Amino acid sequence: LDQVVDRDLIVTVMVGFAKAYFRKVTVFFVKASEMEEQLSEGPADFLAKVKGASFSLPHSNIFAAACQGGAHLFAPLPKDPANQAARALFDGDADAEVLVYPLVLHGKAKLVLAAAGKHEAFSHGVMRQVHMMVEKCAVAFQMLILRRRLYLVPPEMA
Repeated sequence: LDQVVDRDLIVTVMVGFAKAYFRKVTVFFVKASEMEEQLSEGPADFLAKVKGASFSLPHSNIFAAACQGGAHLFAPLPKDPANQAARALFDGDADAEVLVYPLVLHGKAKLVLAAAGKHEAFSHGVMRQVHMMVEKCAVAFQMLILRRRLYLVPPEMA
């Protein structure tokens, strides 16, 4: 992560880490009023549903709550109408524990990791590892931003 040259590598690291513990994994890129799928791993039926998926953030769904509050969720998805699309995405795993974890920089969510369908390798100690992985990815994201800003400075001013 210390040599990140673009956001795609950060997304790849997040998905690669999570797929060791979950069968269905996706990372969304957060824009002003919506989030869009960036990279996913899982069964073919899940990939068909999630490919190109987007969620509107002004709605009161679980993704909006994670993006606005910056807190993660590891619980069954609520059964209210606002979360119907998220529940459909994760199918039968929506009633089990689903992970929704935002990567936050300067108080704003930039990426959201969503995962469901725990593997046998999962233990509750994994949540601490997920937290540390997301924190390291946030630092890498910040370093990427700073590196890009440095390249914008003309050499005579550096």
